Amino acid sequence: MNIMSDFLFIAELSSGKGFGFNPNILESNVLNIAILLSGVVYLGSNFLTSALESRQQKVTEAIQESEENYNKRQSALPKLKSNLRKLKL
Repeated sequence: MNIMSDFLFIAELSSGKGFGFNPNILESNVLNIAILLSGVVYLGSNFLTSALESRQQKVTEAIQESEENYNKRQSALPKLKSNLRKLKL
C-alpha cells in the first residue's frame, strides 16, 4: 500500500486536484478516441471482411481437394488390395 499512496501523492502534487472525472469532453479526449475508434471500425471492416472471405474460399478449396483425393484413393483401394493378395500367393 505504501507504493500506491506514494503514487497518489505524486499525482496530487502534479495535477493540483488529484484524480477525478473531467467533464470537459475536449480536454479529456473522449471525443478524439470516439472518432478514432469509429474510423478504425469503418475502415477496418472492409479489410477484415475481404480477408475472411479470402480465407473461407481457401479453406473451401482445400476441403474439396481433400475430398477428391479421398475419393480417388477409395476407388483405387480394391485394386490395390487384390494386387496385394496376388503378391502374397
